[in-house]
Order: sequence, then structure tokens, then C-alpha cells
Amino acid sequence: MASLSAGSLIRNNADIFFDFNAPVRTNDADLIADFSTRVSEHSAEDLSVFPSPVEDRLTIQANWAKGGELIFVLGMDGRMVLTSVFSRNGAMDVSGLAPGLYHLQMGSARVAFLKR
Repeated sequence: MASLSAGSLIRNNADIFFDFNAPVRTNDADLIADFSTRVSEHSAEDLSVFPSPVEDRLTIQANWAKGGELIFVLGMDGRMVLTSVFSRNGAMDVSGLAPGLYHLQMGSARVAFLKR
């Protein structure tokens, strides 16, 4: 078996059988092998949130972000409690969260903040 490298073309199709009729061939499906996760590596130093403790509006700064990145807020038990999309103004409404400690994750960077 040949090894698969990035950029390799994988062509596939299938034959579908209905009862005793002749098989029906599907269209060819082409896939280009790509091994990139397209996730940039960022650390907690690349992401800042303030104020902490926060009441209603959390400000998020990430110089590497262009806008449109997903933001996940996780409770201390690891459950996702809030999602948002990063905008260049960096403001996020957290007024609906119960008081406690949370993690904010954006890309591969994760920081903690306290909700008052």
C-alpha cells in the first residue's frame, strides 16, 4: 500500500444495490489529503481578559485574532456554558453567568476569569 502524502488525490465511488436490480453507481467523490488542523498555536500570554472579577461585560484582547473566531466559556467542571464570536471591539456579555470561576478559550489559548 502506498503512503498518503499531503496533496494526494483520493477518488472514490460506490455501487448501491436495490433488491435484485443492477447496481447504481454514484458520482465520483474527490478528496485532497490535507493534514493541517488550521488551528494556530497560542498561549495564555497571547490572550487577555479583564476586568476580573467581572460584573457584566468582559473585555477580550488577542492581537493575533482578526475577528470571527469562536470563544468558548467553560465552567470549572469543563462544561461549555457560553459561546460567542470574537469581534474586534472585544466586548462579551457575561451577565447571564452565575458567580464563579470560568475558563475562556479562544483558539488554543485559555485563560481564567472570575464572575462576581
